[in-house]
Amino acid sequence: MFPFRPPPDGFEIVLPLAGGPYFHVLLVTHGDVRHVAKRPSPRFADDPRGARMVANEASALRRLGGRGAPTLVATGDDAHGPYLITDWIDGMSLSSFVHDARLFRARARAVFAALAEIHAHGVVHGDPSPSNVLMTKDREPTALFLDFGLSRLTVDERSEGDGAFAGTLAYAAPEVAISGGRASSFASDVLSLIHISEPTRPY
Repeated sequence: MFPFRPPPDGFEIVLPLAGGPYFHVLLVTHGDVRHVAKRPSPRFADDPRGARMVANEASALRRLGGRGAPTLVATGDDAHGPYLITDWIDGMSLSSFVHDARLFRARARAVFAALAEIHAHGVVHGDPSPSNVLMTKDREPTALFLDFGLSRLTVDERSEGDGAFAGTLAYAAPEVAISGGRASSFASDVLSLIHISEPTRPY
């Protein structure tokens, strides 16, 4: 685990939420309001992909305006590197839920409705997976997609990168895995959700 970098000026850390090798996510406050702060990890800080993925996510969230995803509050670059601030939503990742047949349809409706909203605004997510979907805990839940670092704003947009795969291989469409993510599309997003929804999965 690499040490967490501080949030931007004006924000105070409440607790770490995720600390992977590429990105660190913090629950922060600004005054009495809770937000989520995201930065490339120290290990990823000098890799140009980190800044590119932060910019990608900011562009997607700006276009969505809180529809099917958290609302972008701020983005920028300071002495500790690029960052994103979004609103904080009280919920759990889809990967944290144990499969419950009684709630499966409601959860599936919520997830597909959120993806439909994202697609309707011209955004391809690029990496749908259980850990990238936040669910509220209601019997009729709301779903929000997270982690738009691999997103594309249109399917015709030219993807950058070195062709190395980035994303969640277990849920990736074949063409996405083979192309290193360059072939992501509305259809590949939907196929990833179908993989997530398979009865053998624990979600």
